[in-house]
Amino acid sequence: KFQGVIIVWLTGLATMLVLPHHALFLSAVMVMHLLAATFVLYANHRKAYGPAKWLFVMDPAFLVLTLIAYFGDGTNFQYILLICFLMYIYLFRRRSAQSFNSLTLFLIVSVTGVSVVYFGNIAVVELEPFELEVFRVSAFAFSAVLSSMMGVVL
Repeated sequence: KFQGVIIVWLTGLATMLVLPHHALFLSAVMVMHLLAATFVLYANHRKAYGPAKWLFVMDPAFLVLTLIAYFGDGTNFQYILLICFLMYIYLFRRRSAQSFNSLTLFLIVSVTGVSVVYFGNIAVVELEPFELEVFRVSAFAFSAVLSSMMGVVL
C-alpha cells in the first residue's frame, strides 16, 4: 500500500510543479490516499483484516473516481482502475468469499463511477489542452510505474 502512496505522491508533486493552480486539489487527493494507507496498516495491526482489506481495495477506486470527476474522463486516469483490478485478482487468488465480495464491490463502484462521469460528461474544471496533456502523461506514468511495480513485487 505504501508503494502506491509513493507513486501517488511522486506523480502528484510532479504534476503540481507543472500545474500549480491545481495544487490544492491534488494535495487533498494525496493526503486522502496517505490517510487510507495509514488506516489500512493500523487496521492490520489491530487484526481487523476485513475492514483493512475493504479499505485497501476501495481506496484506489475512490481516488481515481475523485480525479476523473474533477478533471474529466479525458485525463485517462480510469485505466488505473483496470490495472488495480488485475492486481487484486492476483493478490487475492485464494478466492475466499470476502475477497470475492471486495473485488465485486470494487468492480461495481468503478464501473458505475466511470460510467456516470463518462455518460454525464462530468468535469468540475475545464482543462486547457496543455493541462489535459499533462494529466494524460501523469496517468500514463502512474499506470506504467504501477504495472512495473506489480511485475516486480508480485
